Amino acid sequence: MIIKNRYTEKVLHVFNGQQSLTRVCLSGGKLPCANLNSMDLSHSNFRAADLTGADLTDANLTKTDLVRANLYSADLFNANLSGADLRSSNLSEADLKGAILDDVKIINAIGNGHQIRSISNAPYNIVWTKNQLAIGCKQKSFEEWEELTVEKINIMDPPYSLKFFKEQWPLIKKFVYATREEMQ
Repeated sequence: MIIKNRYTEKVLHVFNGQQSLTRVCLSGGKLPCANLNSMDLSHSNFRAADLTGADLTDANLTKTDLVRANLYSADLFNANLSGADLRSSNLSEADLKGAILDDVKIINAIGNGHQIRSISNAPYNIVWTKNQLAIGCKQKSFEEWEELTVEKINIMDPPYSLKFFKEQWPLIKKFVYATREEMQ
């Protein structure tokens, strides 16, 4: 199996004797503009990989480790990212139209501004999809955030979390909830 640059056809990586890319390890791999269109990359390790501008259209990235991956301007149109780990990844300008984002881990990710959004609000980064919200190192459904008690908030990151939630939660809720309506 050979991975080539989508524009120049330059060979980026060769897998000798491998018929599938399921469960491969390309941690830290340099794969800018890689053509991975329609490939099954499920359960693979692309931790800290450079996938800038990669074509991942219709790719299966189910439960793939993309922690700290650079997916800047990557084409993830209709990709299946169910259960993928996108913590601290860069999705700036990535095309995620039609992508399946069920159960993705988004803590500290940089969103694309559409399907995954992010803002830096010291001391915690805030990242959200239509169904999930990550504040700092905690990710929950919107319903779970609503159900948090003062006691549970206070033990998250004492003494900062309670003060932060008292001051910032009304603003975050108003802003994030308003943008959820327009998310695809």
